[in-house]
Amino acid sequence: MPLSIENEGYQIATIHVESDGFGPKDIEIKAGVPTKKINFKKQTGFTCIRSIQSQELGIDLYFKKGDNFVTLEDLKPGTYKFHCGMYMYYGTITVV
Repeated sequence: MPLSIENEGYQIATIHVESDGFGPKDIEIKAGVPTKKINFKKQTGFTCIRSIQSQELGIDLYFKKGDNFVTLEDLKPGTYKFHCGMYMYYGTITVV
C-alpha cells in the first residue's frame, strides 16, 4: 500500500479512476496529520465509474474529468472502505 505524500501540514494521496477500477485500490495515510486530501483522478471517459461513495467516510462524489479532491479530517486509525456508485469496484483507505 503506497503512502501519501505530505505537503505543508497535510497529506495528498492520488487514486486513479481507470477503466478496470481504482489504481491503487488500497492506500495508506498517516494518522495525526490534521487534513488529508484524496485526489480521485479521472483521466478518461472510457470507464463506467462515474462516482465514489463511502458511508464510513461520508463521501458521495460524482466525478468530473481530471482532479476530484476529497478532504478527510480527524480520521482515527483503521481501515475505511469506498466503492463506485454501481458497487462494482472497491477500495480502502487505511489510517495508521
